[in-house]
Amino acid sequence: GPPRAPLGGAARGLEFWCSRGPSAPPRAGGGARRPAALGPAAAIVAVGGLAWFLWGGRDGPIQVLTSRGAVGWAVDSTVGSIVRLVTGEPAIAEANALRVGAIPLWARAASFVALVATQVAIWHDAERDRDREPFGGTSVAAVAALLALAPVSPTLAAAWVVPWVAVAISSDREERRVATLAIGAIALSGILALRGPVDQGTVPTLLALTRNLLWVAVVASWLTRPITRRATLR
Repeated sequence: GPPRAPLGGAARGLEFWCSRGPSAPPRAGGGARRPAALGPAAAIVAVGGLAWFLWGGRDGPIQVLTSRGAVGWAVDSTVGSIVRLVTGEPAIAEANALRVGAIPLWARAASFVALVATQVAIWHDAERDRDREPFGGTSVAAVAALLALAPVSPTLAAAWVVPWVAVAISSDREERRVATLAIGAIALSGILALRGPVDQGTVPTLLALTRNLLWVAVVASWLTRPITRRATLR
């Protein structure tokens, strides 16, 4: 009933911080999608942000927003792997990651806008498709978008999507399709994890690019799903 909506919103706020970002799926049930849930969710996110600021000072949020002052693209990121292959520039260690090139301010802004727009599109799609639980393909696509558009793409970050892939792979054909693409990206992440800490030759870069393109394919496949379905019904 309605009293469950605030609890669902509170769970949504806690999930924001537990998953380190806005890509966590909302709780099914518990009223997580109701307007009454927005207040508790926003309150917990705000309190968590304030606690983070008071505990770590302003350096914590600034480091996240500025990638600890790093200049280049991480070579495992989507753009970084392309820059590495096209320019052949050597990767250098910077802010705990191998990086290449330089990220202009407009590119940082464009990446942020693209990530926010993609997340809005994914969760708007989930709102329209209320009969589908958000724990499967929707969550896979949300995390995949984050991994595809981030300026740094840690290899172990692929683990974030594993629980949602496990749900999607046992669902319908559309969810199994995005789960299969994600499994390919996870497998390539596992291969990349076996390399040496400074091994960033052409082959690892190609593997990283392929992995990132699979993340992009996950998002594209999921977001085009409603259009494809409507065309089929005609």
